[in-house]
Amino acid sequence: MASGRQIRVGPVPVGGGAPVAVQSMTCTRTGDVAATLAQVRALVDAGCEIVRISVPTAAEVAAFARVVREAPALVPGGPPVPIVADIHYDWRLALAAIEAGAAGVRINPGTMADKHVHEIVRAAAAARVSAGPGLPEAPVAIRIGVNAGSLPRDLRERATRDAPGALVEAASRWAGQFEAWGYTDYKLSVKSSSVPDTIAAYRRLADRSAAPLHVGVTEAGTVWSGTIKSAVGIGALLADGIGDTLRVSLTGDPVEEVRVAWKILAALGLRRRGPDIISCPTCGRTEVDVVHLAEEVERRLGSDPALAGSAITVAVMGCRVNGPEEARHADYGIAAGAGEGVLFDHGERVGTLPEGQLVDALLALIRGDR
Repeated sequence: MASGRQIRVGPVPVGGGAPVAVQSMTCTRTGDVAATLAQVRALVDAGCEIVRISVPTAAEVAAFARVVREAPALVPGGPPVPIVADIHYDWRLALAAIEAGAAGVRINPGTMADKHVHEIVRAAAAARVSAGPGLPEAPVAIRIGVNAGSLPRDLRERATRDAPGALVEAASRWAGQFEAWGYTDYKLSVKSSSVPDTIAAYRRLADRSAAPLHVGVTEAGTVWSGTIKSAVGIGALLADGIGDTLRVSLTGDPVEEVRVAWKILAALGLRRRGPDIISCPTCGRTEVDVVHLAEEVERRLGSDPALAGSAITVAVMGCRVNGPEEARHADYGIAAGAGEGVLFDHGERVGTLPEGQLVDALLALIRGDR
């Protein structure tokens, strides 16, 4: 049940039937503008559609403003990547980020006085952000993000026995307050590091609110373990139709967050970006080094700028049982056995080659060099 209400984060529509938007967050020191811009560019190149940047102190405001000004040049001819300011505790930093041109701000209202949250809402409603050519300017979007560490005092005891319910109640209260202030350009998040709590909280919130939902499993862990937790938590929600934008939270290079996000969306048939590799798990029937073949195909497709973003299916199969049919039904494929393999192009058999020549020939076939 995707949310009924749509907002815009700069040029990116969120909710109301728009495609689920992928976002991530830089991990550079915001004050290091060159490094931050380089990471924003890497994230955008990987498919990130909304980039969040921390503004922890007043010392980073000038650098944040410069990133906002220079980010549009990172995508020549395309819509500017929306930059969202991540703000905690100091409401004045949110006002400064809005004045600097942020497309959105992420706040946890529970870390601020009500009157200061109201000041942020008023500033966001009054500001205008370019949404791209031909589109009307949009107000600054706000994400209301709540977590167990900053719940209202009266919900803390409830959180010990019903954490999802406490999170949803806190988010719903703030949503109601924003509505009372006449501001509706907000989205909600109730993320937890617990996968079951995350799923339960978002399911309850989706029943109570038509606002766009930002989904994710917070502090999911390292790239390996965090990918699994995120795929289970985010995947379960998206499969239920819950979620309008997502972030995969991993301890590592944020580019990996974007790659995992797209794989989750692709696995559910929601969006595609980049090649989808189908490969067998290997068994005693395998007569080639299919692990090496599959890893090499994935690596070379991912490192080729002309192919890394192409939505194609590539099969790498290592035996005669399932291999030919899987390869035939992919866009491109290898069906290998006995030290050699057959290449397929959209179901057509195009040649048989020794194992050592298969990857080069497959890449040439995909690039159209043959």
